[in-house]
Amino acid sequence: MSGAEVAALVVAVAATVALCLLVAVVVWLARAVRALNVEVDHLRRETAATVAALADAVGHAEAEMDRTDGLLDAAERITAAAETRARLTTDALSTPVIKALALAAGTNRAAQRLKRTS
Repeated sequence: MSGAEVAALVVAVAATVALCLLVAVVVWLARAVRALNVEVDHLRRETAATVAALADAVGHAEAEMDRTDGLLDAAERITAAAETRARLTTDALSTPVIKALALAAGTNRAAQRLKRTS
């Protein structure tokens, strides 16, 4: 065997070893891609379930907000009506009560003057 033949043999063996290593790496990468695909499918299923649950929760929250808005509107109407009634009651009663108190005070003074003179 000549030097060129030995060199060709060494290159051929090195190329074969390199090819085997590359095949092993490709097989390992293919397994990793399959495992990743399985995990992606699992995450996709879980995400779909979570999104559905979130959509349901948002629907319930919207319904509760609508109900709360209705309650607040009713409370505002009741408050406005109570304020109007209170103002009307105050307006209607304050003048007669003031006049009655003034009459009572005047009557009391007149009674005291009558007592003093007698």
